Amino acid sequence: MWNRIRTLIIKELRILLRDKKTRIIIMVPPIMQLFLFTFACTLEVKNISLGILNYDFGYESRELIRRFEYSPYFKKITFLKSLKEQQDFLDSQKGIITLTIPNDFSRCIGNGDQTKIQLLTDGRKSSSSQIASGYASSIISTYLQPENAIQTEPMRVRNWFNPNLDYRYFTLPSLVGILCMIMGIMIPALSIAREREFNTYDQILVSPLSTLELLIGKTVPSLIIGLFQATLMICAAVFIFRIPFTGNLFLFYLSIIIFMTSVIGIGLFISSLCRTQQQAILGVFVVCVPAVLLSGYATPVENMPQCFQYLSTVDPLRFFLVISRGIFLKSMTFSNIMENLIPIIGIAFFTLGFAGWFFKKKLD
Repeated sequence: MWNRIRTLIIKELRILLRDKKTRIIIMVPPIMQLFLFTFACTLEVKNISLGILNYDFGYESRELIRRFEYSPYFKKITFLKSLKEQQDFLDSQKGIITLTIPNDFSRCIGNGDQTKIQLLTDGRKSSSSQIASGYASSIISTYLQPENAIQTEPMRVRNWFNPNLDYRYFTLPSLVGILCMIMGIMIPALSIAREREFNTYDQILVSPLSTLELLIGKTVPSLIIGLFQATLMICAAVFIFRIPFTGNLFLFYLSIIIFMTSVIGIGLFISSLCRTQQQAILGVFVVCVPAVLLSGYATPVENMPQCFQYLSTVDPLRFFLVISRGIFLKSMTFSNIMENLIPIIGIAFFTLGFAGWFFKKKLD
Protein backbone atom coordinates (compact mmCIF):
# COMPACT_ATOMS: atom_id res chain seq x y z
CA MET A 1 0.00 0.00 0.00
CA TRP A 2 2.73 2.43 0.96
CA ASN A 3 4.57 1.76 -2.30
CA ARG A 4 1.43 2.62 -4.27
CA ILE A 5 0.92 5.81 -2.23
CA ARG A 6 4.56 6.82 -2.63
CA THR A 7 4.37 6.24 -6.38
CA LEU A 8 1.21 8.35 -6.65
CA ILE A 9 2.77 11.17 -4.61
CA ILE A 10 5.92 11.21 -6.77
CA LYS A 11 3.79 11.16 -9.92
CA GLU A 12 1.69 14.11 -8.71
CA LEU A 13 4.74 16.16 -7.74
CA ARG A 14 6.42 15.51 -11.09
CA ILE A 15 3.31 16.57 -12.99
CA LEU A 16 2.95 19.73 -10.89
CA LEU A 17 6.58 20.76 -11.31
CA ARG A 18 6.96 19.82 -14.99
CA ASP A 19 3.82 21.50 -16.29
CA LYS A 20 4.60 25.15 -17.12
CA LYS A 21 1.04 26.39 -16.53
CA THR A 22 0.87 24.67 -13.16
CA ARG A 23 4.23 26.11 -12.12
CA ILE A 24 2.97 29.60 -12.98
CA ILE A 25 -0.23 29.04 -10.98
CA ILE A 26 1.77 27.81 -7.99
CA MET A 27 4.49 30.49 -7.95
CA VAL A 28 3.12 33.70 -9.46
CA PRO A 29 -0.11 34.28 -7.46
CA PRO A 30 1.57 34.01 -4.02
CA ILE A 31 4.25 36.53 -5.00
CA MET A 32 1.67 38.92 -6.46
CA GLN A 33 -0.58 38.63 -3.43
CA LEU A 34 2.35 39.16 -1.07
CA PHE A 35 3.11 42.55 -2.64
CA LEU A 36 -0.53 43.52 -3.25
CA PHE A 37 -1.69 42.75 0.27
CA THR A 38 1.41 44.30 1.83
CA PHE A 39 1.64 47.56 -0.13
CA ALA A 40 -1.61 48.10 -2.04
CA CYS A 41 -4.33 46.67 0.23
CA THR A 42 -3.48 48.89 3.20
CA LEU A 43 -5.86 49.41 6.09
CA GLU A 44 -4.56 52.90 6.81
CA VAL A 45 -6.05 56.21 5.68
CA LYS A 46 -3.25 58.66 4.86
CA ASN A 47 -2.46 61.36 2.29
CA ILE A 48 -6.00 62.73 2.60
CA SER A 49 -7.05 65.52 0.23
CA LEU A 50 -8.83 68.25 2.20
CA GLY A 51 -10.87 71.13 0.83
CA ILE A 52 -11.14 74.30 2.98
CA LEU A 53 -13.79 76.97 2.49
CA ASN A 54 -12.67 79.83 4.73
CA TYR A 55 -15.00 82.81 5.19
CA ASP A 56 -13.00 84.31 8.04
CA PHE A 57 -9.34 84.99 7.03
CA GLY A 58 -8.55 86.03 10.60
CA TYR A 59 -5.60 84.94 12.73
CA GLU A 60 -7.49 82.14 14.48
CA SER A 61 -8.68 80.57 11.22
CA ARG A 62 -5.17 80.73 9.76
CA GLU A 63 -3.81 79.06 12.88
CA LEU A 64 -6.38 76.25 12.61
CA ILE A 65 -5.54 75.73 8.93
CA ARG A 66 -1.86 75.55 9.88
CA ARG A 67 -2.69 72.64 12.21
CA PHE A 68 -4.08 70.74 9.24
CA GLU A 69 -1.08 71.63 7.05
CA TYR A 70 1.32 70.12 9.59
CA SER A 71 -0.81 67.04 10.21
CA PRO A 72 0.73 63.74 8.98
CA TYR A 73 -2.65 62.64 7.62
CA PHE A 74 -3.66 65.59 5.42
CA LYS A 75 -1.14 65.95 2.60
CA LYS A 76 -3.00 67.97 -0.04
CA ILE A 77 -5.06 71.00 0.97
CA THR A 78 -7.21 72.84 -1.59
CA PHE A 79 -8.58 76.29 -0.77
CA LEU A 80 -12.12 76.69 -2.09
CA LYS A 81 -13.84 79.98 -2.91
CA SER A 82 -17.54 79.16 -2.99
CA LEU A 83 -20.15 76.53 -2.17
CA LYS A 84 -20.18 75.55 -5.83
CA GLU A 85 -16.48 74.72 -5.72
CA GLN A 86 -17.05 72.82 -2.49
CA GLN A 87 -19.76 70.72 -4.12
CA ASP A 88 -17.62 70.07 -7.20
CA PHE A 89 -14.68 69.12 -4.96
CA LEU A 90 -16.66 66.26 -3.40
CA ASP A 91 -18.67 65.31 -6.50
CA SER A 92 -15.58 64.92 -8.67
CA GLN A 93 -13.84 62.94 -5.86
CA LYS A 94 -10.92 65.33 -5.68
CA GLY A 95 -11.11 64.78 -1.93
CA ILE A 96 -13.24 62.99 0.65
CA ILE A 97 -13.66 65.79 3.20
CA THR A 98 -14.13 69.58 3.27
CA LEU A 99 -13.89 72.07 6.13
CA THR A 100 -16.04 75.23 6.27
CA ILE A 101 -14.94 78.03 8.62
CA PRO A 102 -17.63 80.71 9.31
CA ASN A 103 -16.91 84.45 8.94
CA ASP A 104 -17.15 85.09 12.70
CA PHE A 105 -14.74 82.34 13.72
CA SER A 106 -11.85 84.54 14.88
CA ARG A 107 -14.19 86.96 16.68
CA CYS A 108 -15.92 84.16 18.57
CA ILE A 109 -12.62 82.60 19.58
CA GLY A 110 -11.31 85.98 20.74
CA ASN A 111 -14.43 86.65 22.83
CA GLY A 112 -14.51 83.15 24.25
CA ASP A 113 -17.85 82.42 22.57
CA GLN A 114 -18.95 79.18 21.00
CA THR A 115 -18.47 78.75 17.28
CA LYS A 116 -19.47 76.18 14.69
CA ILE A 117 -17.34 74.50 12.07
CA GLN A 118 -18.78 72.33 9.32
CA LEU A 119 -17.22 69.10 8.08
CA LEU A 120 -18.60 67.51 4.91
CA THR A 121 -17.47 64.01 3.90
CA ASP A 122 -17.99 61.83 0.86
CA GLY A 123 -20.43 59.11 1.94
CA ARG A 124 -19.52 56.96 -1.06
CA LYS A 125 -16.33 56.11 0.79
CA SER A 126 -17.93 55.55 4.14
CA SER A 127 -15.03 53.90 5.96
CA SER A 128 -12.34 56.31 4.77
CA SER A 129 -14.60 59.31 5.33
CA GLN A 130 -15.34 58.23 8.88
CA ILE A 131 -11.65 57.88 9.69
CA ALA A 132 -10.79 61.21 8.02
CA SER A 133 -13.55 63.02 9.92
CA GLY A 134 -12.16 61.52 13.13
CA TYR A 135 -8.72 62.96 12.36
CA ALA A 136 -10.21 66.37 11.53
CA SER A 137 -12.44 66.41 14.62
CA SER A 138 -9.45 65.59 16.82
CA ILE A 139 -7.45 68.50 15.39
CA ILE A 140 -10.35 70.92 15.76
CA SER A 141 -11.25 69.88 19.30
CA THR A 142 -7.61 70.16 20.39
CA TYR A 143 -7.35 73.65 18.92
CA LEU A 144 -10.64 74.84 20.41
CA GLN A 145 -9.78 73.63 23.91
CA PRO A 146 -10.07 76.64 26.27
CA GLU A 147 -6.74 78.05 27.32
CA ASN A 148 -7.92 78.39 30.95
CA ALA A 149 -9.05 74.78 31.17
CA ILE A 150 -7.69 72.74 34.04
CA GLN A 151 -4.48 71.11 32.92
CA THR A 152 -4.49 67.37 33.53
CA GLU A 153 -2.12 64.58 32.73
CA PRO A 154 -2.85 63.52 29.14
CA MET A 155 -4.29 60.07 28.65
CA ARG A 156 -1.70 57.56 27.55
CA VAL A 157 -2.92 54.75 25.35
CA ARG A 158 -0.89 51.59 24.94
CA ASN A 159 -1.70 49.25 22.06
CA TRP A 160 -0.94 45.70 23.05
CA PHE A 161 0.71 43.36 20.52
CA ASN A 162 0.91 46.16 17.90
CA PRO A 163 2.30 49.28 19.61
CA ASN A 164 2.51 51.43 16.46
CA LEU A 165 -0.77 50.16 14.93
CA ASP A 166 1.12 48.93 11.86
CA TYR A 167 -1.42 47.34 9.50
CA ARG A 168 1.22 44.82 8.34
CA TYR A 169 1.03 43.19 11.76
CA PHE A 170 -2.53 42.25 10.84
CA THR A 171 -2.14 41.65 7.11
CA LEU A 172 0.88 39.36 6.83
CA PRO A 173 -0.11 36.75 9.45
CA SER A 174 -3.55 36.65 7.82
CA LEU A 175 -1.95 36.30 4.39
CA VAL A 176 -0.31 33.03 5.49
CA GLY A 177 -3.77 31.52 6.01
CA ILE A 178 -5.29 33.00 2.86
CA LEU A 179 -2.50 31.74 0.58
CA CYS A 180 -2.48 28.31 2.23
CA MET A 181 -6.22 28.08 1.65
CA ILE A 182 -5.99 29.13 -2.00
CA MET A 183 -3.18 26.69 -2.76
CA GLY A 184 -4.77 23.95 -0.67
CA ILE A 185 -7.91 24.18 -2.77
CA MET A 186 -6.31 25.07 -6.10
CA ILE A 187 -3.77 22.23 -6.45
CA PRO A 188 -6.11 19.28 -5.72
CA ALA A 189 -8.88 21.00 -7.70
CA LEU A 190 -6.65 20.97 -10.77
CA SER A 191 -5.53 17.40 -10.13
CA ILE A 192 -8.51 15.30 -11.21
CA ALA A 193 -9.52 17.87 -13.84
CA ARG A 194 -6.04 17.53 -15.35
CA GLU A 195 -6.43 13.74 -15.34
CA ARG A 196 -9.65 14.14 -17.33
CA GLU A 197 -8.00 16.48 -19.83
CA PHE A 198 -5.09 14.05 -20.36
CA ASN A 199 -7.49 11.06 -20.55
CA THR A 200 -5.82 9.31 -17.62
CA TYR A 201 -8.77 9.48 -15.23
CA ASP A 202 -10.10 6.10 -16.33
CA GLN A 203 -6.71 4.57 -15.57
CA ILE A 204 -7.03 5.74 -11.98
CA LEU A 205 -10.49 4.22 -11.71
CA VAL A 206 -9.25 0.79 -12.87
CA SER A 207 -5.98 0.94 -10.90
CA PRO A 208 -5.58 -1.08 -7.67
CA LEU A 209 -5.65 2.15 -5.64
CA SER A 210 -8.18 2.16 -2.83
CA THR A 211 -10.12 5.25 -1.79
CA LEU A 212 -7.81 5.87 1.18
CA GLU A 213 -4.69 5.51 -0.96
CA LEU A 214 -6.11 7.87 -3.56
CA LEU A 215 -6.94 10.47 -0.91
CA ILE A 216 -3.49 10.30 0.66
CA GLY A 217 -1.74 10.39 -2.71
CA LYS A 218 -3.69 13.47 -3.79
CA THR A 219 -3.45 15.22 -0.41
CA VAL A 220 0.25 14.93 0.42
CA PRO A 221 1.61 16.79 -2.68
CA SER A 222 -0.71 19.73 -2.01
CA LEU A 223 0.37 19.67 1.62
CA ILE A 224 4.07 19.70 0.70
CA ILE A 225 3.69 22.65 -1.68
CA GLY A 226 1.46 24.50 0.79
CA LEU A 227 3.98 24.08 3.61
CA PHE A 228 6.76 25.31 1.32
CA GLN A 229 4.78 28.44 0.45
CA ALA A 230 3.82 28.97 4.10
CA THR A 231 7.51 28.79 5.04
CA LEU A 232 8.34 31.44 2.44
CA MET A 233 5.58 33.66 3.77
CA ILE A 234 6.72 33.27 7.38
CA CYS A 235 10.32 34.06 6.43
CA ALA A 236 9.22 37.11 4.41
CA ALA A 237 7.06 38.38 7.27
CA VAL A 238 9.75 37.93 9.93
CA PHE A 239 12.98 38.79 8.11
CA ILE A 240 11.83 41.24 5.41
CA PHE A 241 8.86 43.05 6.98
CA ARG A 242 10.05 42.63 10.59
CA ILE A 243 6.81 41.19 11.95
CA PRO A 244 7.51 39.70 15.40
CA PHE A 245 6.97 35.96 15.76
CA THR A 246 6.39 35.32 19.46
CA GLY A 247 4.69 31.92 19.53
CA ASN A 248 5.55 28.26 19.15
CA LEU A 249 6.72 27.39 15.62
CA PHE A 250 5.87 23.70 15.98
CA LEU A 251 2.26 24.46 16.98
CA PHE A 252 2.01 26.89 14.10
CA TYR A 253 3.09 24.29 11.54
CA LEU A 254 0.78 21.73 13.13
CA SER A 255 -2.08 24.20 12.74
CA ILE A 256 -1.12 24.83 9.10
CA ILE A 257 -1.12 21.09 8.35
CA ILE A 258 -4.55 20.56 9.91
CA PHE A 259 -5.94 23.67 8.23
CA MET A 260 -4.63 22.68 4.80
CA THR A 261 -6.02 19.17 5.25
CA SER A 262 -9.48 20.67 5.81
CA VAL A 263 -9.37 22.74 2.60
CA ILE A 264 -7.74 20.03 0.46
CA GLY A 265 -10.93 18.00 0.83
CA ILE A 266 -12.85 20.92 -0.66
CA GLY A 267 -10.42 21.06 -3.57
CA LEU A 268 -10.75 17.34 -4.23
CA PHE A 269 -14.53 17.63 -4.28
CA ILE A 270 -14.37 20.55 -6.74
CA SER A 271 -11.95 18.60 -8.89
CA SER A 272 -14.23 15.58 -9.08
CA LEU A 273 -17.06 17.76 -10.43
CA CYS A 274 -15.02 19.60 -13.10
CA ARG A 275 -13.99 18.27 -16.49
CA THR A 276 -11.39 20.93 -17.35
CA GLN A 277 -8.82 22.91 -15.41
CA GLN A 278 -10.57 26.16 -16.36
CA GLN A 279 -13.74 24.92 -14.68
CA ALA A 280 -11.71 23.93 -11.65
CA ILE A 281 -10.18 27.42 -11.38
CA LEU A 282 -13.66 28.97 -11.55
CA GLY A 283 -14.81 26.56 -8.85
CA VAL A 284 -11.90 27.59 -6.64
CA PHE A 285 -12.80 31.25 -7.15
CA VAL A 286 -16.42 30.58 -6.19
CA VAL A 287 -15.33 28.96 -2.93
CA CYS A 288 -12.36 31.14 -1.92
CA VAL A 289 -13.93 34.60 -2.23
CA PRO A 290 -16.85 33.90 0.17
CA ALA A 291 -14.45 32.08 2.50
CA VAL A 292 -12.19 35.15 2.76
CA LEU A 293 -15.17 37.49 3.26
CA LEU A 294 -16.65 35.29 6.00
CA SER A 295 -13.31 34.75 7.74
CA GLY A 296 -13.23 38.13 9.45
CA TYR A 297 -10.24 39.38 7.48
CA ALA A 298 -12.00 42.32 5.81
CA THR A 299 -14.67 42.99 8.45
CA PRO A 300 -15.16 41.57 11.96
CA VAL A 301 -17.44 38.55 12.13
CA GLU A 302 -19.34 40.25 14.97
CA ASN A 303 -20.45 43.01 12.56
CA MET A 304 -22.04 40.56 10.13
CA PRO A 305 -25.75 39.61 10.15
CA GLN A 306 -26.55 36.71 12.45
CA CYS A 307 -27.11 34.27 9.58
CA PHE A 308 -23.65 34.99 8.16
CA GLN A 309 -22.10 34.58 11.59
CA TYR A 310 -23.56 31.08 11.75
CA LEU A 311 -22.36 30.41 8.21
CA SER A 312 -18.82 31.49 9.11
CA THR A 313 -18.58 28.66 11.65
CA VAL A 314 -18.07 26.22 8.74
CA ASP A 315 -15.28 28.36 7.31
CA PRO A 316 -11.92 26.95 8.51
CA LEU A 317 -10.14 30.18 7.54
CA ARG A 318 -12.03 32.07 10.25
CA PHE A 319 -10.48 29.93 12.99
CA PHE A 320 -7.04 29.73 11.41
CA LEU A 321 -6.71 33.53 11.17
CA VAL A 322 -7.22 33.71 14.93
CA ILE A 323 -4.47 31.11 15.41
CA SER A 324 -2.08 32.77 12.94
CA ARG A 325 -2.39 36.27 14.40
CA GLY A 326 -2.33 34.88 17.93
CA ILE A 327 0.86 32.85 17.45
CA PHE A 328 2.60 35.64 15.55
CA LEU A 329 1.79 38.54 17.85
CA LYS A 330 0.84 37.35 21.35
CA SER A 331 2.34 33.89 21.87
CA MET A 332 -1.05 32.16 22.02
CA THR A 333 -1.18 29.35 24.54
CA PHE A 334 -1.84 25.72 23.64
CA SER A 335 -5.32 25.77 25.18
CA ASN A 336 -6.33 28.83 23.16
CA ILE A 337 -4.94 27.26 20.01
CA MET A 338 -6.95 24.09 20.59
CA GLU A 339 -10.15 26.11 21.03
CA ASN A 340 -9.79 27.24 17.42
CA LEU A 341 -8.13 24.08 16.13
CA ILE A 342 -10.90 21.68 17.17
CA PRO A 343 -13.47 23.22 14.74
CA ILE A 344 -10.87 22.96 11.95
CA ILE A 345 -10.30 19.28 12.78
CA GLY A 346 -14.06 18.69 12.58
CA ILE A 347 -14.24 20.44 9.21
CA ALA A 348 -11.24 18.40 7.98
CA PHE A 349 -12.93 15.11 8.88
CA PHE A 350 -16.10 16.21 7.10
CA THR A 351 -14.45 17.49 3.90
CA LEU A 352 -12.05 14.57 3.51
CA GLY A 353 -14.78 12.09 4.43
CA PHE A 354 -17.13 13.57 1.87
CA ALA A 355 -14.40 13.61 -0.80
CA GLY A 356 -13.54 10.00 0.06
CA TRP A 357 -17.18 8.96 -0.20
CA PHE A 358 -17.47 10.68 -3.57
CA PHE A 359 -14.32 8.99 -4.89
CA LYS A 360 -15.46 5.62 -3.56
CA LYS A 361 -18.70 6.07 -5.42
CA LYS A 362 -16.75 6.80 -8.61
CA LEU A 363 -14.45 3.82 -8.10
CA ASP A 364 -17.40 1.50 -7.52
